[in-house]
Amino acid sequence: MSLALVAGAIFFVMAAVPYFALNQQQFGMYWPRRWWLLMHIGGGTLALFIAPVQLWLGINRRVLDLHRKLGYTYMAGVAIGAVGAYYLAFHTDGPWGFGAGLASLATAWIATTGLAFIAIS
Repeated sequence: MSLALVAGAIFFVMAAVPYFALNQQQFGMYWPRRWWLLMHIGGGTLALFIAPVQLWLGINRRVLDLHRKLGYTYMAGVAIGAVGAYYLAFHTDGPWGFGAGLASLATAWIATTGLAFIAIS
């Protein structure tokens, strides 16, 4: 779990933190859609840091009430991040493949989260 948290923290600092400066140069072509990108980053960050804790709590079968509450929070993060991702995928100025890849990853994110929810229901 600690390795996943460290990797997530490094990714967050390198890939997400620079966008919180809210300057046009950092966002580049995404400046007009910055709030959608921040929605994607915010939801993804929530999911990114909850996931290792969820796995650890689930494996240890301790504090199951917290595990359940964090699971709902994780699903909210995925939903928020995926909405931002879909908007960006369908409104990108970049190459077609980038938008298709982003939409595919958002779909995979929702599908795997949905399967996990079904498994515990």
